[in-house]
Amino acid sequence: MNNRIAVCWSTAVAALCPLACGRTDLDKLGHAQGTPALADAAETGSPSAPPRTTWDQFPRFCSLDGWCGSSVYFEGVWGSAADDVWVVATGVAMNGPSSPASAILHWDGSDWLTVDWSRAFQADASTSAQASLYAIWGSAADDIWTVGSGGTMVHWNGSNWSESDSITSADLRAVWGSAADNVWAVGGAFGSDGTILHYDGKGWLATPSATSAVLHAVWGSSAENVGAVGSDGVILHWTGSAWSTVPSETNVPLGGIWGSGPRDVWAVGSDGTALHWDGTAWSATAWSDTPKWDLAAVWGSGAGDVWAVGNPSWTYSSPYPYSSGGIAHWDGVAWSTVSIQSMPSLLAMWGSASNNVWAVGGGSLHWNGTTWLRSDPAVSNLYAAWGSAANDIWAVGKSGLVVHWDGDAWSTALDPQTANDGCTGNGREGSGAIWASGAKDVWATTETADLVYWNGEAWSTVPTGANAALMEVWGSGATDAWAVGCWGSIAHWDGSTWSAWPSPTKENLFAVSGAAPNDVWAAGYAGTVVHWDGARWSVQQLPAVDWTAGRWGIGLESTEWWLVSSTAPNDVWLMGA
Repeated sequence: MNNRIAVCWSTAVAALCPLACGRTDLDKLGHAQGTPALADAAETGSPSAPPRTTWDQFPRFCSLDGWCGSSVYFEGVWGSAADDVWVVATGVAMNGPSSPASAILHWDGSDWLTVDWSRAFQADASTSAQASLYAIWGSAADDIWTVGSGGTMVHWNGSNWSESDSITSADLRAVWGSAADNVWAVGGAFGSDGTILHYDGKGWLATPSATSAVLHAVWGSSAENVGAVGSDGVILHWTGSAWSTVPSETNVPLGGIWGSGPRDVWAVGSDGTALHWDGTAWSATAWSDTPKWDLAAVWGSGAGDVWAVGNPSWTYSSPYPYSSGGIAHWDGVAWSTVSIQSMPSLLAMWGSASNNVWAVGGGSLHWNGTTWLRSDPAVSNLYAAWGSAANDIWAVGKSGLVVHWDGDAWSTALDPQTANDGCTGNGREGSGAIWASGAKDVWATTETADLVYWNGEAWSTVPTGANAALMEVWGSGATDAWAVGCWGSIAHWDGSTWSAWPSPTKENLFAVSGAAPNDVWAAGYAGTVVHWDGARWSVQQLPAVDWTAGRWGIGLESTEWWLVSSTAPNDVWLMGA
């Protein structure tokens, strides 16, 4: 054979990063710009059992600038308008070990952008940079507070974030105020009194809390009427001069409080607890799914339009209690459960109107008055994309996830169906591949021996006859396609049927591409490269490489090939690590 193979060596292949991640360019406001994050449209439907996921399907969120976090939680949300929404998130930052443990993200009406808030910390506050942020609130677009672990307090003045001197080492779980000079922050630590701090426009001062419970939320209808809730069913009331406890008739942890006025206040918590204050006493409100949910937050646009969000309770969701979330709605008469496809865990919410409500947690959801829409990737990495036009783009990810762009929004076409990790334990873990000959002829992998097929109207599962998971698919046309995968599996499509094909290797194959029906290349683990000449597949020997320039003595036989590209018989590229 006279084929020329050019080898590209890379210790980390940028092409395999999630599609949602991009470059980092800071603009004058401290935001970053880059490749858009995906949005997953999720529609409401009739009440049903909450969707279930597994731990390895937790969202990996990437903002426009490329800030990525795995196992990320969006802890708090607040905004001054529909195009000015802030979120604080905790998780494993993917921009390096020195990155802050939390992120602050801003919604400008079309995209999420990260804010460079690390500059807020004082020179001697290295530990603060690793603080977790739990809540955010503001009196205006240029007056915003966020609080977190270890008494962390950071302020936004419309141009910059700056750290505020803290007067506590306790975790601060919530912040709310009636004005710029009347702000409350609450929290605490187990084994000590609940923490309540007050800001008068000049500085923060500690206030006796009258409880030993950890406080989780604070809200008020005015400066003289403020409530706080916490562990053990504790409810506190501020009358303008002191805090006092109010009987709640429950001992479960309470996580959220909100009201439309002094005589219409809701407090929510574990085991689906929804308590209502009518101006005289708190009373429990029962609903059909009461024991199934641990409610974490509540918000409404009025007495007849109230939302509560949370997670499945341990009793009903073990062993994965926080792998999905729940939304409940109060219409003025009764609570009802809202069913959403691929719902993330939910911890906080905020809204500006009945048609502009945000719920955040393991992801972010937006209510536009008709439908809840996701504005972050439904699950973790997305590995490949293909499109027939600007309003017809498909992207695929882990365990058979398929999402679609229609020109306006991303929606989930197929949820992850398996818990497989591709060729786990021997090579690349996790995969997603897609190939199409046209808008009505699209194939995608599922990390099983089956493929899924789009005919222009619906997706269907198609067996291939392969004996192991398939990791990549490519074709020269509608009647000639190849799929390769674990343990050397190879399958062929002839236009009507997939069938297994004899393979010359038992090594995992991760990539396939060709220049013609009789000139196809596949590559994978342990430097393996195989070629199809129209009659059979055969193993190909790579050229010897001199690593004396300092490659630690590692040859191509140890390379894991992730990508192969062939545009002509004498022009083939391999890329791997």
